[in-house]
Amino acid sequence: MEIIIIGDDRLSYYLGKTFLAKGHRLNIINRNAEHCSYLAKNLKATIINGDGSDPDILYQAGAHTADVIVAATPYDQDNLVICQLSKSYFEIPQSLAMVNDPDNIVVFEKFGFKTISPTFIVGEIIDQLASFDSITHLLPIGEGKVNITEIKLTSGCPILGKQLKDINLPEQALISCIFRKDDALIPRGLTTLELNDRILVITKPEIQSDVLRIFSAD
Repeated sequence: MEIIIIGDDRLSYYLGKTFLAKGHRLNIINRNAEHCSYLAKNLKATIINGDGSDPDILYQAGAHTADVIVAATPYDQDNLVICQLSKSYFEIPQSLAMVNDPDNIVVFEKFGFKTISPTFIVGEIIDQLASFDSITHLLPIGEGKVNITEIKLTSGCPILGKQLKDINLPEQALISCIFRKDDALIPRGLTTLELNDRILVITKPEIQSDVLRIFSAD
């Protein structure tokens, strides 16, 4: 797969390393000439020094043959222009935009662009971890539309000793796995929850807090 990254200095480097390690062909556009030199020395990729919202620069980076473009500049307006060009002018099959201001997500989605908002994701993680001591891991996936949370069942948890069929979970929540000592269990309705179980819960973000309260010992 041929991928174009348009991003800030560190992000373009680390994303580039990840994509190259997976065997993808990579082109990077960056405005910083000094950083372009660094990228050229350290990554086996085509490096273009220029403005990624310029159609000529995009063409030089192979936009006419690319499969995916990642618009990850620090400026949402530039990322939007890049995605629009990639779709309407170059007809790149997949566009992914980093959205710095979560309020701008709706604008990108209106045009049908896939987005990821680090600000929103980190904010959600901090909010949940600060509110519930039993959470050990929280991972938003699907562009933040679904959360996978690992919860440790501690003393005082109201659902200890209950079978899954007797726990009133919301419709858009699911217990997908239970880690018990050195074993991983695929739960069924008759599975009983025990002290120190670590459970993986899949939820929609809008009901995350309500679901976590079911497992909270507070």
